[in-house]
Amino acid sequence: MYLGVNAHLFNWRLFRFSGVPSANAFYADLGTFYESKEGNRIIRAGASIVNLTGTEISFQSPVNTESSNFFPIIMRVGAAYGNQTTIPFPVTDDQTLRWIVTAEYQDLLNSDFRNSIRIGGEAVLAEVLAVRVGFLTQTEDDMGIATNKGRFNDVTYGFGIIIPTHKWWGGSPPFDVYIDYFAFENPPLTTTGRRFPNRRGFTIRLVGNLGNN
Repeated sequence: MYLGVNAHLFNWRLFRFSGVPSANAFYADLGTFYESKEGNRIIRAGASIVNLTGTEISFQSPVNTESSNFFPIIMRVGAAYGNQTTIPFPVTDDQTLRWIVTAEYQDLLNSDFRNSIRIGGEAVLAEVLAVRVGFLTQTEDDMGIATNKGRFNDVTYGFGIIIPTHKWWGGSPPFDVYIDYFAFENPPLTTTGRRFPNRRGFTIRLVGNLGNN
């Protein structure tokens, strides 16, 4: 088990040329992580609190008025379970199927909104093809408007191709190329069905591989 602490020093000068002092604040985060491996099975669990100190920051304006806001206090708890198996293929050697499922709960302790549950899964076939799917439910501020939704639920999905350049070129270069596609269908934010444009895109990543094959 691991335990970690982050410290943040926040400095923001809103009115650089007016002589108004900048806003300063300090806050700290706390997190813990556990991992267990047995053969191909892996179990992970973690928890964290962002802004454990409950810090408030104050801003001063050029007309000597002052306002303040609290930084979000965010608690997250998550877990993951993964395994690997071998499946037969009719025209080639048996191939590996590696999979993992994850779950996360988020709670903004000083807000009634943006509290969420996220569940996701990934399956990787033959260390080449990856398929991903996820589910998200989250509370939102309806702004007191009857046609706005106070919660949305939606599904995300994607796939990826892993190019094993490290293996193909005998250990050089020391990385593999990951090409990923993702899609997040933005849910309706009102009861009339209006929604923001969907988020879709591709990413290309170079992921280090220091193995021997």
